Amino acid sequence: MSAKVYIILIVLSFICLLCWSGTRRTQTNYGIPGMNVNNYMITHSPHDVHTDFMKQDKKAVLANPLTTRNVVIFERSNGIFSYNNSLWTFTNDSACMRKKNFVLGHLRHKKHKKKTPIYLHPPDNDIHISRVLLNGGSWEDNNLLKSVEAMSQNPDAIFIDIGAHVGVYSLTLASLGYKVIAIDCFKDNIERLCASAKLGNLSKNMYIIHNALSDRKETVVVRESSPSNIGGNTIVQKSSWNVNNSETVIGALETIQAIRLDDLLEVIDIKSAVLKLDVEGSEHTVLKGAENFFRSVNVHFVMMEFHTHKSRDSGKFILDFMNEHGFQPILPTGVSLTNQNQWPWDVQWSKRKKK
Repeated sequence: MSAKVYIILIVLSFICLLCWSGTRRTQTNYGIPGMNVNNYMITHSPHDVHTDFMKQDKKAVLANPLTTRNVVIFERSNGIFSYNNSLWTFTNDSACMRKKNFVLGHLRHKKHKKKTPIYLHPPDNDIHISRVLLNGGSWEDNNLLKSVEAMSQNPDAIFIDIGAHVGVYSLTLASLGYKVIAIDCFKDNIERLCASAKLGNLSKNMYIIHNALSDRKETVVVRESSPSNIGGNTIVQKSSWNVNNSETVIGALETIQAIRLDDLLEVIDIKSAVLKLDVEGSEHTVLKGAENFFRSVNVHFVMMEFHTHKSRDSGKFILDFMNEHGFQPILPTGVSLTNQNQWPWDVQWSKRKKK
């Protein structure tokens, strides 16, 4: 063999070795066990979904592209999803471990012989929900029963728990086999909910999302209601801060990204839904960011905390919005549709029957 041919063979071998090495690199799971970029994609903003596979961030959410609707689909698993700085991220179940101040309680439901575990706040810090649950194992029984009935009539729907707190509704419905999206803005709530789902083996039925819901994507502050009422925490929109950071907002607990309900359609395939909306007076703001959601999704039933809106313009907006999208309130006998001051604390909305 001549020296020239020998050199050519060495060069070709080297090129083949480089190609093989490059192929191996493209199949790396980037530190995520069991994941391969040939099967999953990691994407930047859901507004710019690509069909090729690429690595963007080790913490970025793993998703399958759904080309028919140009959305990506989250894989349900132990962990917490969150949208921040134009990127959906996923924190694995290391964020769902029980902490020292997690108080274990159990939910009771008449359809279950087995109690559902739920991690609560210390009762002195959450006197209206955690304390009641620890003493009796139930919270808002009538409303919860209505949620179960609505889902039993629409079993293919996704139950969307907006303002999930520690997950009374979410965990109950997931334990009954329904699909659930649980959303809350307060990290201490979300971590407890995720730990409860893991303990009860319910993560396969749930998406857990740590974000606020509003009418725009912006940074908001979670503000403490009182040291004894975690369930009453509210959000403050950046437009009303008049400050540059959360430290100057009285009672600020954490800063979090707000998203719209419409934004969920870009990352989760939602065809029909039942909604529970309890966000401490911001219900109308959530609806302002849900126009496309209500046009695109078959929403069967809505449960909403309404008492803060009774005598406000926000109450009129809610009525007009729901009426425009084909809903009517379910009111006690004798209560006028136009006299919102007489409406109950919580209002349920059902689709108007077509004539």
